[in-house]
Amino acid sequence: MVNDVEFKFEVPGCGHEFRVESFQVNEELSKPFHISLSLLSLDPDISFDSLIRKAGTLTLYGQGLSAARIFNGVVNEVRYLGTGRRFSRYQLILVPQAWFLSQRQDCRIFQQKSAKDIITEVLDDGSVTDYRFELSGIYPPKEYALQYRESDLHFVQRMMAEHGMWYYFDHTDSNHTMIIVDSNDAIAPLVSSPLNASYIGPIVYHADSGGVADREHISDLELVNRVRTGQVTYTDYNYEQPKIPQEMTHAGDLDQDLKQFDY
Repeated sequence: MVNDVEFKFEVPGCGHEFRVESFQVNEELSKPFHISLSLLSLDPDISFDSLIRKAGTLTLYGQGLSAARIFNGVVNEVRYLGTGRRFSRYQLILVPQAWFLSQRQDCRIFQQKSAKDIITEVLDDGSVTDYRFELSGIYPPKEYALQYRESDLHFVQRMMAEHGMWYYFDHTDSNHTMIIVDSNDAIAPLVSSPLNASYIGPIVYHADSGGVADREHISDLELVNRVRTGQVTYTDYNYEQPKIPQEMTHAGDLDQDLKQFDY
């Protein structure tokens, strides 16, 4: 049957068994993933401390496959949603290790370090243990880089964006790895994971029509055109060389009348 799919969720060492009622996975490039799970348990009194900040793994099993898809993350939120006749319902949120950088904020200066070195230092300080770089570019040391009243996550993402880097996550049943790249060639093509082993190939577009799909697919595509700032000007003052202009302007092809100025 095309809908012969099973789901399993485990938090190793927590001592509790769960049934997966439903889940929603949100993934984006250069953003922490967010996995919301509705889980059922025979235990109405599970200690939140046994789950919070613990690693959990959601596994999707399909007919003819040992494991169709794996999502691994860290629990950052637990909710008790009540008890029915037999089962108690809980909601858990899974996020990557990197999400916890959003809860850390600092003001610091980095000198004579490359963007890669700075990102590495921030990730290590924030206990992000599973990450790797797959870079093709060369990143020389920066004379000066400032993190000022921003979270570690925002700072890392800003450093990546300034240097043409982005990241995504690779999942296994025991961990998830943050992979930092700077080229499309570093990312494998999307492949449709079969739910019943009847199809393996490039991911396809298939508009939802109310039936049961036999493969992972793209169901919605949107084209968007928005008006945005078309010209940006920044200026500064160098007290050591006050006569040297510090102003820089960059304009796009459209909407140059929509200007932004910052000092």
